[in-house]
Amino acid sequence: MANRTPPSTQGHDRVEFYSCETSVARIERAGWNIPQPTKWKSRDLNGAINFITQPSQACGRHTEKHGEVIANGVLKRDRRELLTSNRFRILIVNCPQPSAGPSLIESSSSSDSSSPAKSALTKSKPPDNHEPEDDPLCRVLKVARNSDWIDEHFDSYVKNNTASSAVFDSPESIRLIAQSPKDDGFPFFSLAFTQRFSETRQCDSDWECLVFFRPAGLWDHHVVPLLTRNPFPHDYPEPLQPDFMVLPVTLLRWQVDDIINELNKDKKSLMNHDRGFGSKSVEEFKSIKKVLFELRQKNFFLSHRRDFARELAETLQETFRAIERRHSSPDETAVYSPSMIARVASQQAMLKSVERDLETTASRIQSQLDFADGQMREAFARRNSTSMSVIAVVTVAFLPATFMATVFSMGIFDWHAGQPDNDTTIVSWWIWLYIVLSIVLTAIIVVVWRLASKRMQRKLAKESDENWEGKWP
Repeated sequence: MANRTPPSTQGHDRVEFYSCETSVARIERAGWNIPQPTKWKSRDLNGAINFITQPSQACGRHTEKHGEVIANGVLKRDRRELLTSNRFRILIVNCPQPSAGPSLIESSSSSDSSSPAKSALTKSKPPDNHEPEDDPLCRVLKVARNSDWIDEHFDSYVKNNTASSAVFDSPESIRLIAQSPKDDGFPFFSLAFTQRFSETRQCDSDWECLVFFRPAGLWDHHVVPLLTRNPFPHDYPEPLQPDFMVLPVTLLRWQVDDIINELNKDKKSLMNHDRGFGSKSVEEFKSIKKVLFELRQKNFFLSHRRDFARELAETLQETFRAIERRHSSPDETAVYSPSMIARVASQQAMLKSVERDLETTASRIQSQLDFADGQMREAFARRNSTSMSVIAVVTVAFLPATFMATVFSMGIFDWHAGQPDNDTTIVSWWIWLYIVLSIVLTAIIVVVWRLASKRMQRKLAKESDENWEGKWP
């Protein structure tokens, strides 16, 4: 297999595996810097499984030349590879984009419509106890579980799409697991990080890491630049030795930076809408409301991400304390790396600022939605007012003619009067009755309307007072 960095332009439609093995001694020899470019080994499914099951890259390389490297279950390490202690072995799984639905991860087999296999990372409840043999992700998870790279807790996280983090301290190891939210459209990672202690020397330990990323290129473009920006932390007071907790701490920083970047985009979009509000049509306000609804949903997802990052920071601090307890003695209390503790503390401080910005942004989004609703109601009111004005003009135009036609059609007029054969008058003597009744009925209607209006006003005022009762201190 050729050594190369994980490509960012591949892996969108299939699962890809990349592995790397290093040690604290190698990084120290490089001046406490992670070498760039890192030598990644591209692997197929069988290669990924072999990397998990085989104890060491160095062992496999020198098995034939230097004889048996595993005797009686004890690993004999080659000092020339600088892998004698404090090794770090990582397997990266670049997962494809889901073909449909909100699935977290889909395997390459899911793109084949004839295959019934579904990825274990997309199911909340597997239909049976055995995993599909043709699903590469299921096979990797099964092998990792059998090889003790992961435990039942991480397996449960993956299968149930749990967005959380936790640390588990046992006599043999310290396990850190973390999985980001999966259904919000943002980049995703799932991490199983294990510190395995030496049976002979308590201060020596190996680190194993299985991490899933989506989309492909996330590690190369986002995590590695943060990981290599600063020197590798090595300010560990005795009896502690440098470890590889810098990786999950870097993932925390990437999460916080990603939340801040997305939040700044939302704030910029809101500022553009603030300047754009004015005399707009109803259709334009509908488009604005659609954008604001999307921003509100995104703000909710970012709040969920913020909660996950805050929990991850607390889990990292708990992991630091677990490492301190493991290396402490009745005569000496171990203290973890000050720079690592400071990194996590700085991210926690940034998350507090993010929390305030998220609340402010949510309030601004709601204010703009209310303003857009008010402008739309005003536009509809103007439309109704215009329609009523048109109706009133038409009514006024036809009312005189209608009134005259109605009056002249009444029986109190005799249009044949005054003719040579008719000596009666045109207007009947009973016209006074029409005038009196019209005036009386009009007055009654006006009085009833006034009384009903005042009664309705008193009722509304009373209801308003009752609604406000008890709301003021």
